[in-house]
Amino acid sequence: MAFRFEEFDSIYSGTHLVLVRPEWRPFILEDLLNDFGRIPLEARRGFTGRVEHFSYEPQGAPGRILVRELARGGLARFAGNIHLGMKRLRRELQAVRRARQAGLNVPEIVACRATHAFGPFHRFTLVVREIPQAQDLLMLAGGASPSERRHIIEGVAGEVRRMHDAGLYHGDLNVKNILMAGPAVYFIDLDRATVRMTRDPQLDAANLARLNRSVEKWLRRRVSRVDRLRFLFRYVKDREELRRLARRCAAGLWFHRAWWAVTKYSQNLS
Repeated sequence: MAFRFEEFDSIYSGTHLVLVRPEWRPFILEDLLNDFGRIPLEARRGFTGRVEHFSYEPQGAPGRILVRELARGGLARFAGNIHLGMKRLRRELQAVRRARQAGLNVPEIVACRATHAFGPFHRFTLVVREIPQAQDLLMLAGGASPSERRHIIEGVAGEVRRMHDAGLYHGDLNVKNILMAGPAVYFIDLDRATVRMTRDPQLDAANLARLNRSVEKWLRRRVSRVDRLRFLFRYVKDREELRRLARRCAAGLWFHRAWWAVTKYSQNLS
């Protein structure tokens, strides 16, 4: 099946389809085709998450890279990281392209690999340039002073608005998928993103509500109601629209709080 993006070279080998930027091909193609088996454990910097992922610096390459699988979320995670067709990978590539065209900060994809599992099902591996000294919002919140927290809130709100103005909607906008490196805000894990030609008010509200649930779940004791209103006011200046978005963000939180309490899944910072 043809699957091409003009900025990548396409290589078919056995069960693998590899897309790799030409300038990175000499450094990582062999690793991609051999499932990174020759990378010693001491050369890897590990990370935790739904799937194991790691970073390393290929010999001669211009920087470190992060290798991760595209994971399934929600109840679908129990089916493993197997995806029907190529839609999930195509969506991430298209979303990253749209984000970069709009001047948004997203990790640069240097390569990706689709591995045929069976029938129309595949596993996907993504390789991106590592963002030096980046921290997600969950890590940043732990040591932020009130003035630093205000700076973070206003910076993130402005970038979320720019993302929506570009017609890009993150499929899982949460405190772990937003990074900061100095003042720069980065969006990661765009494999479930939606791309529109223009802004969609319904998707605006849905994205913000999802982010608010994430804040409620992980940072309830760190982020006040004033902080949340400050975020919305930075996102939209119109007070009537602000009230509408505030109501949308608050809707259904009681259910999620009850669910987190029952499952003991909420891990708010103390």
